[in-house]
Amino acid sequence: MAHDTPELHIWGAYIQKMSAVEKTKQDREPLLLTTVLFSSLPPNLFTDESPAKYTVDAVFNRRVEASEISAIESFTSLNVLSRSGFGDVALEVQDRRLRIHNTCLEQLRDGLATVIARLLTDIWTDNERERLEAVVVARADAERELERAQAVLDLAREVSFDANRVTLHDSEAKRDAEASAQGFAWDNEGGHNPQ
Repeated sequence: MAHDTPELHIWGAYIQKMSAVEKTKQDREPLLLTTVLFSSLPPNLFTDESPAKYTVDAVFNRRVEASEISAIESFTSLNVLSRSGFGDVALEVQDRRLRIHNTCLEQLRDGLATVIARLLTDIWTDNERERLEAVVVARADAERELERAQAVLDLAREVSFDANRVTLHDSEAKRDAEASAQGFAWDNEGGHNPQ
């Protein structure tokens, strides 16, 4: 059975960290809405009983991440809608659908869909920037950890259990003893009388 060498252990840990960094680094597809989910529309549209406002479901192009859901359903998003003239509209993510409450197809066609698309683009862009910043930090952390582990390994390799090895401590003690002896000899030469 082969044993891991310290180098393999260090590199294994480094590769594991960098794999996590690279996985995070992979470009993600922008978050988009693809189409209105027809089956979600009220069945009585364009009749005398047609509601003025209702919920329209639109389909996302991919799974929505937790941070994106938080941003879409945030107070900030409501402010964007309100500033754009859609203060009564509310957004809710449900699976791969965006539920657009208190609206109608005409309102979506006449500008609300564009506002929502721009909002999603802004949310995606902000999340990507934060994600890439986190990648840079994680990569720097992994590099520092590799340097630290290598320094520990190098120091551990300097440890010797050889009884005949002259150590730094032995060298310093010998130097101090020699300096002390030389000082004693100097003090006892004719120019100085110890008292």
